[in-house]
Amino acid sequence: MLVKSFDATEDEVFDFFDILEDKIFESTESFLKRTFRTINQNLIRRFKRLFELDENQKERNWRTMEEQQIREEHQRCKQIAEDIYPELKYIKLPRFVGFEEDVTMEESKMM
Repeated sequence: MLVKSFDATEDEVFDFFDILEDKIFESTESFLKRTFRTINQNLIRRFKRLFELDENQKERNWRTMEEQQIREEHQRCKQIAEDIYPELKYIKLPRFVGFEEDVTMEESKMM
């Protein structure tokens, strides 16, 4: 399209794709950062709800619990809240590499 509509040179086409790739990467990276902040906030809220409330959704009576029970409950709630974390801890964003080397300018005009 660039070649047909704008009579773009090969360098202009590749420059366009480089700029497009950078913009897409920046936008995706920004979106993922915002999403992970939201995920972290949700994990914290989930942990807090699990830890502060008992099975009947009533506030726990911490004074009646032994320290060891509190520690065990903390560990249990933390584990439940973090179950999804290993799935999200690393996302690799691939970079567009442009046209394959065997694609000629003539072939790119047909795209």
